[in-house]
This record gives sequence, C-alpha cells and structure tokens, in this order.
Amino acid sequence: MILSLLEDEAASGIEETENFFVGMWDSIKEYFMNNYWGVIWFIVALVLGVIIIKLLMKLFRKIFSHTKIAMIAQQFILTIIRLVLWIILILIVLGILGVNLSGAVTALSAVILAIGLALEDCLANVADGLILVSSKIINKGDYISANDVEGTVVNINFLFTTLDRYDGRRISIPNSSMVSGNIINFGATGSRRIDFSVSVAYESDIELVKQIAYAVMYSDGRVYQDVEGKMPFCSINSFDSSGIGLALRCWVDQQDYWDVFYYVNEHLYNEFKRYGVTIPFTQIEMRERKDEVVMPVIPDPLPERVEKNRPQEAHRFDLENDSITEYMKKQKAKYEAKKEASEDNAAEGAEAVKNETAEAENEAKDETKDETKDETNDKAKDETKDKDEANDKAKDEANDDAAAEKESTSKKKSSKKKKSDASKIEPAKTSSVLGSEDDG
Repeated sequence: MILSLLEDEAASGIEETENFFVGMWDSIKEYFMNNYWGVIWFIVALVLGVIIIKLLMKLFRKIFSHTKIAMIAQQFILTIIRLVLWIILILIVLGILGVNLSGAVTALSAVILAIGLALEDCLANVADGLILVSSKIINKGDYISANDVEGTVVNINFLFTTLDRYDGRRISIPNSSMVSGNIINFGATGSRRIDFSVSVAYESDIELVKQIAYAVMYSDGRVYQDVEGKMPFCSINSFDSSGIGLALRCWVDQQDYWDVFYYVNEHLYNEFKRYGVTIPFTQIEMRERKDEVVMPVIPDPLPERVEKNRPQEAHRFDLENDSITEYMKKQKAKYEAKKEASEDNAAEGAEAVKNETAEAENEAKDETKDETKDETNDKAKDETKDKDEANDKAKDEANDDAAAEKESTSKKKSSKKKKSDASKIEPAKTSSVLGSEDDG
C-alpha cells in the first residue's frame, strides 16, 4: 500500500516537471515566433554594443596615455567607465526585447540599495580608493609603510591596495584602513636616507672611526656625495653603558636602498677589523657590598580601619514588578525622614550656635576679669616697687648722713689731736731756748 502511494507521488512529480519544462519551451517558441525581429535586433545590438565598448575603451586608454594622470588612477577610472558602459548596454538590449525599463530601473535600484546595505564596508573601500587615487598620496612603484606593513605599491583597485614586500610576499590592505591610518611614503621624492647605528669601545680613536665610516660610504658610487643637504654624515650619537654610539647617514636612490644598506654594513665591519677598532659587547661590573644595610622602618603601627561611607544606589521603579502605591509610600517616608533629619540638624545647629555664643561670652568675661586682676596686680606691684625705692632712697640718705657725721667727728678729733701735739711741742722749744741762753 505504502509503496503504491510513493510510486503514485513520484509519477505525479515527474509529470508536473515535464509539464513545466514543456510549457516553458512552448512559451519561448511562441515568444520567438511572435518577436523574431526583436530577437534579431537584440543580438545585433549586443554584438555592436560589445564592439563599441571595446573601441571606446581603447580610445579612453589612448587619451589617458597622453595625460599626466598616474597609471593607477587611469586603471581605476577606466574600470568605472567600463562598468557604466556595460550597464547602459544591458538597459538598451532589454528595451529592444520589450522589457519595461521603468520596472527594470526600479528593480535595479532596489538591487543596488540591497547590495549597498549588505556591502557597506566594501562601498567604503571603494570611496576610500577614489580618495587615494584622486589625492595622489601614493603612486604605483612607491615604497610605503601603512598599518605596520612596508612594501612597494603594485595596484590600487576598488577594494584593496596591493603591496609587494622585499621578501616576495604580496599583501592586500583594505582601502578604508589605508585612508584611516598613517601612510609613510618613502619614495615620494625619489631618494631615501639610510640610517646606521654603530657602537665602538671607549678607548677607540673616534677620529679614525669617522674616517673609516666616511671612506666606506664614499666608496659606493650609489651614495650621494655632491648634493647639498644629502651628503654622508658621521658623528657621536650617544654614550652607552658599554661603548660610544655613532650615527651614520647617507642618501641614495629609492631602488638602491637595500643594496647600499648591506654594502655599508659588511664593509664597515671589515674595515673595523682591519684597523683594530673594537666593537664592544655588553659588560656588567659587580661589586661585593660589605657594609650592613639598615632599612628604615616607620615606628608607627598600622592605622585603624575606617570604613568608607558609600552612598546607596537609588532604587529604580520597575513597571512590571513594583507597585505604584508602595513606591509612593516609600518615597513619602524617605521624604519625611529626610525632612525630620534636616529639622534635627537645624535644631542641633541652632543649639550649637547658642552654646558657642555663650562660651564666647563667658570667655570674654573671663578675659575681662583676668585683665582687671592683672591690672590691679600690676598697680600693687608698682606701688610696692615705689615704696621699696623710697625706703632704699631713705636708707641711702641716712647712711650718707651718718657717714658725713662720722667723717666730721673724725676730722674734729684729728684737729684736736694736732692742737694737743702742738701745745706739747711749744713748751719743749721754750725750755730748750732758755737752756741755751744760760750757757751763753
């Protein structure tokens, strides 16, 4: 039973397929029978269109060859022209076949829009390719560096810029990356500078080293020697830990860069060996430390942990899970609590201000009392000092009087004594005079 059903379904499917292809073939035969002149004109227009496109492309190539447009830009523009010509030819032949062009244009616009949305990055690359070609930042044959990749420009198409590296690898970079990043064009001027870094020992004769470097660079005929601003250069660049660093520079044509680079390195090393110039290696000097290292320690212990005051995250209202009434009640309670807290803070602040004013008044009173006490004490001290000075003055005067009286009494005594001595001397003189008279 099942097999018979499957056989019936297979037979019906085969019959439907045959009917479909037979109907399509009948439609094609009917179309060609009714529009055979249109088909003939379609074939003629297609053949003539292809021939005309080829002739026009040859004409455009010949015109561009006599202009100063870069080769990459010419190829880019010719590709766009070829695409436009083929679109025009397709629209013409469709019109000859009787296809409604308005519908075709609408469908083509829709297709272009869909392709544009799907290929947004590709269209960006196309626009950036137009920018690269029109701005003439790079040309075919230039040695550039873009997105950390170096190489010679081979081609710029709608989507990619192709570079050939010196190791034989070919790299394709999207045009959008080229425009959005930095581009270093080493061959923009046709010449390049080669930079060398050489290190020699500290005991080396620097003048001899410079003479060797100049001789090696001048020995290659590809190095510029008479061009102003592009002559070979050699000088001390740095003082490293193991030797003296020298910088060597010379200018060459763009295509001779790597050949001259390797030539100078090889012959410079050979000449250094010939004249006994030492290239130093990394050296490390080690010393044994015999003194005791004392590490300073802060005597204070670790501080106590103080918790950070983190503000609580505000609750957001959830329309699906939260109730509006409960949410409003919570907000009202928060508002009242905040209001009470602000009132308490205001009251505490007023009380604190009141206490501060009372303390200030008490301090002022205490200061006035202390000032009055100090003034009274100073006055009493001044009075006692005056009294002491008066007493001292009186004592000094009394002492002076006593000393004067004593001196006067001593003077009186001395005068009396002198008088008594004189009275004693006079009778002796008289007796001696009388005795002498008697002898005579």
